[in-house]
Amino acid sequence: MPPVVYVVRTNIDRELEAEFDRWYDEEHVPQHFEHPGIVRARRFRFLDREDEFDRVERYRFLALYEYESEAAYRDYVASDLRRRLVADHRSRFGEPQSALEVAVQLSEWPPPR
Repeated sequence: MPPVVYVVRTNIDRELEAEFDRWYDEEHVPQHFEHPGIVRARRFRFLDREDEFDRVERYRFLALYEYESEAAYRDYVASDLRRRLVADHRSRFGEPQSALEVAVQLSEWPPPR
């Protein structure tokens, strides 16, 4: 089965950003690896853009969680671990300012060796 990527775009109030970064990197992401089936996680900050034609409010952070299969991802979504992670986020930072998407891999370049 092809891997699945769980895509999380997030904003956080700037005054909470330092604590959010520490929590995300030191607690939140490592806790994801308690679930079998997660392959890796990566986190990004979007670059600021100054484009006169781009007037859409943007998210500032992007996290990519790769699962070995759709079944592994669906198992995570139904897990107590996910409920605990979401509850922890809410208790520390309030309701998430996030957009979530899930994608299944169709191809890869360069091809795996």
